[in-house]
Amino acid sequence: MNSLEGEMENLTKEVLDLIESKREGSYWDFKREWYKKEKIDDLLLDIICMSNNLVDRDCYIIIGVDEESDCEIKNVSGDKNRKNTQNLTDFLKDKPFAGNVRPNVYVRTLKLGKDEVDVIIIKNGYNTPYYLTEKFRSLFPNSIYARVEDTNTSRDKSADIGNIEYLWKKRFRIDKPPIERVEYFLKDKKQWDSFDKGEIYGYYYRLYPEYNICKKISEDRTGYEFYLFTQMDSRPHWYEVSILYNQTEIWTGVGIALDGGRAFTNVPETGYIKVEQENILYKYYIENTLTYEMHNFFLDEHSYEAIWAIEQFMKCVLVFKSEKEKVEFEKHISLLEYRKIDFERYEHHMRYVPDIDGYVEGAFKKEYRDALFLKDELIQYRNKKSKDLGK
Repeated sequence: MNSLEGEMENLTKEVLDLIESKREGSYWDFKREWYKKEKIDDLLLDIICMSNNLVDRDCYIIIGVDEESDCEIKNVSGDKNRKNTQNLTDFLKDKPFAGNVRPNVYVRTLKLGKDEVDVIIIKNGYNTPYYLTEKFRSLFPNSIYARVEDTNTSRDKSADIGNIEYLWKKRFRIDKPPIERVEYFLKDKKQWDSFDKGEIYGYYYRLYPEYNICKKISEDRTGYEFYLFTQMDSRPHWYEVSILYNQTEIWTGVGIALDGGRAFTNVPETGYIKVEQENILYKYYIENTLTYEMHNFFLDEHSYEAIWAIEQFMKCVLVFKSEKEKVEFEKHISLLEYRKIDFERYEHHMRYVPDIDGYVEGAFKKEYRDALFLKDELIQYRNKKSKDLGK
């Protein structure tokens, strides 16, 4: 079973359970048919309300279920008003959302017996509250619409003040623990100032100075990693990196100065894939994780040399969209015929990799080459998956 099949199977089971409940709820809504053109503001209202849900999760608008007829399933295969993911994306694109931040939505079609049911999935996000800055048909500007239990806010009103406060707290992670708040603060690079205390230096967050990022030269680590050979200057310079909250260490990692100190980042995670009789070692980040946000934070966007060094470094480091994608990609690679892969074409893109005393001869070259192969294979894997999804 591939990832799409697994997703559809889980979604089908969940939707059947919701239909069986014969009621609407805090994160799901039933519609007998797709929204007619004259009711397109109803579609926008429902999407906004579901985006501003109070249960902090993905939400569903399930189209093809008639709540007034004991949740009887109505086939939508011939519905002339039917929309797909691209139609919904285009629909939301020109709507006057505050800050030009729009809900993330997509459509999945489920086969329930002989009938088709469409599900608009509204992804959970932190950019709440979503609201309009200009009037759109019956929807008012600056009104904050939300989903409370099984009810949407009326279009001529705003949500209750307590619910609005919750949505703003969610955006700024005010009700989250320090480790989650600092992940959000890292995106706000302009609000970080530097400090230097001799052996320890780093940054503090101007708005909440109890948050500090500290760097210190490592006295223990001196070894090489294959990604260092992407640089003009491949000598290793290791650091201890930590995040402090009120002097309490809430995260620790390892830092590396690249290309003789022209760039700096925290080191990626290490993964292993067993293919036939080979073990492929590789380095990776996962988007929307603290490790990846730290990597983005350290990039000096005003230095051409730093940008170049990071670009070379990232040519052999994988970036996954999620832990799920990482697991599925590793499974995909493990099924390949490793010995039939043409690695010579990757060697032409590699910088000189010397043999270093104390290390297995050719080991760095193999890891470097494998990394280039995996980067290329990840692109092809995603392209194939997109085609499978019909995007």
